[in-house]
Amino acid sequence: MGDSGTEMRVIYILAIASCLQIRGDDALRIRRFVDNSQNRQTLDATAVGTFSSPNYGNALYPANTTYTWLLITDPRQHVHLHFSNFSLETSPGCAHDQVRIYDGPSHLSRVLKVLCGHVLPSDVVSTSSTLLVLFLSNGANEDTGFSVIFSPYTPPLPPTEGYKDDGCHGNTQVITSSATFLSSPGYDGHSYYDNNIQCSWLIQAPAGMIVRLKFQDFFTEKIADCSYDYLAVYNGGDSSAPRLAQFCGLQFPDDIFSSGDRVLLKFVSDPDLTRTGFNLTFDFVPASNKCTMFRCGDGSCILEQMVCNRLAECPDRTDELLCDTNNSTCGMPTVSPSVASHRIVGGREATPHSHPWIVSLQINSSHICGGAILTDHWVLTAAHCFEANRHTPEWTVVAGKHSKDKYEQSAQVRQVERIAVYSTYDYLSTTDDIALVKVTAPFTFNAYVGTVCLPTREPVPGEYGIVAGWGEIMGTCCPDVLKQTTLPIVDRATCNQPDHLGNQVTRDMFCAGYEEGGQDACQGDSGGPFVIQDGDRWRIAGITSFGSLCAGMYWTEVFSLCVSAKSPGVYTNVYDYLAWIRQKVAMD
Repeated sequence: MGDSGTEMRVIYILAIASCLQIRGDDALRIRRFVDNSQNRQTLDATAVGTFSSPNYGNALYPANTTYTWLLITDPRQHVHLHFSNFSLETSPGCAHDQVRIYDGPSHLSRVLKVLCGHVLPSDVVSTSSTLLVLFLSNGANEDTGFSVIFSPYTPPLPPTEGYKDDGCHGNTQVITSSATFLSSPGYDGHSYYDNNIQCSWLIQAPAGMIVRLKFQDFFTEKIADCSYDYLAVYNGGDSSAPRLAQFCGLQFPDDIFSSGDRVLLKFVSDPDLTRTGFNLTFDFVPASNKCTMFRCGDGSCILEQMVCNRLAECPDRTDELLCDTNNSTCGMPTVSPSVASHRIVGGREATPHSHPWIVSLQINSSHICGGAILTDHWVLTAAHCFEANRHTPEWTVVAGKHSKDKYEQSAQVRQVERIAVYSTYDYLSTTDDIALVKVTAPFTFNAYVGTVCLPTREPVPGEYGIVAGWGEIMGTCCPDVLKQTTLPIVDRATCNQPDHLGNQVTRDMFCAGYEEGGQDACQGDSGGPFVIQDGDRWRIAGITSFGSLCAGMYWTEVFSLCVSAKSPGVYTNVYDYLAWIRQKVAMD
């Protein structure tokens, strides 16, 4: 009952170590990372203390070095880190020198942060009594390093309103009034729930009402049949009623409605791995409010075929919000993209501001993923971008940029209000790798910032599209500016051949690239748009998801990449998600 996701990541790290024969220093660093460091200190974090990078305050830190610090405090406390100084080599995705912080005692623990550059990081708090800090440097561009103040942190007691543990003591808790939330035992968004839990809650709505569940967070141990740790939802008063859903893993479930006035929830954990659990709100709504069609922004319902028919059937016109109309300017940049065939890896600078829809999703001013603007409030990107961090206050969206790191007056920076990940996204298989991000303030559309159009058909094998991004470029060309490549779409049967991607490309994906390799999106391009020209408009056909040796969830945490023949990039097929996109944007 091990964590197969962790095992896959370790396997991929080891695979890259053997792949990087031309970058022996990187392979050595990966081996050191897996084997752990001899330069290791164990620090008592029950009181305030400090540690720093080697030579800090006297000289630059050494090249090709690996240090780890294991901090341990009392079992009822957490570890708090405060960086008083920080200056490391800057590199895309922190691929060169970096500080990596793990939420636990080893490199197999969850990664909290990966840091580099010259911006002072925000404070870090572990979710348990141990925390591991790893420092790596490569063979060039040493800097002054960092200093850290650590201290014990006593977490606040969880809020008392809502229902949490009362249904976990052998009896089903019956709930007849709405509450602020219902969550797994001990849920605080960071701490892990206990092993061997069995909880059940029966929510009973008043006569003539039904129950609506709205999930805020969900993360349990993952297995295909959800038989280890899970939350099951039944459409009635006991487990013999029809099961509405059974969730496990990293999930973002859609709202769930009962058909009657009762719903039963059962939460179970096994003796092995645990995660942070779940948090949901629930309320009671009239039975007539359940909508199986398109729900307008004001809550009314219309038929799906009425959406995008150029007639506003919704009172608030949200049924025509993401549709091509005669006066729509989506996908029509002031400066046209170059359609020449050049790969990102190897270096082709995009014509400045020819992709006004592209944005940089950032944490602490570091580029994490790309995205594409759909409306003045909404950005389309990949779900896997939020695996490690779904805390909206830490994310920003930057539009109107060409140079990633330099100041540009055209840039617009927005805070994130909401992250909406497709409910059945699977972080192991990367199926349904799509997400929407809502910003707190609208973008101002101009020659530098604009929208891309949604697709009107499936992508066709043989046609070409453009991928753009600020990701890893293997040390060649223009690392600070937006790059682009033109790629042909490859039919799914070819992509799934054993010597290509081996049946990894599912119905919700397509692949694109050249048979000889060497041309692909790469590290840091994840979430960015694959656009196809349609007359005078550009449409987003795909979202950069993953690849055999480039771009995607496994490659955002490694040091370098190998681009191989018969290894096309894989993209989420946006056409399959049009109904979901339009519904999410209309309702929120």
